[in-house]
Amino acid sequence: MKRSTKVTYRGYAAIRTVSAKLFDAMGLGRWLAHERRKASERRRDRTEKARRKALANAHMAMHGQHGAKKPVMNTEQLRAASAAPAG
Repeated sequence: MKRSTKVTYRGYAAIRTVSAKLFDAMGLGRWLAHERRKASERRRDRTEKARRKALANAHMAMHGQHGAKKPVMNTEQLRAASAAPAG
């Protein structure tokens, strides 16, 4: 942790600050690669989820599935609609 002048603390991720060569020297090179791959997959999944959500929101907005609902007919309007001649 690093102490700043405003008496706040900020932590740094070890994988970003420790050299990969040090992990190799300690015999943890394969573990580091594995953890980095998992982190990349999580980042990719978050990005993909955000893309799908944005696409779904745009689709709903374009096709009227988002926002005001259609008004419901009352009994009198239903009778008038069914009594009207077809065609």
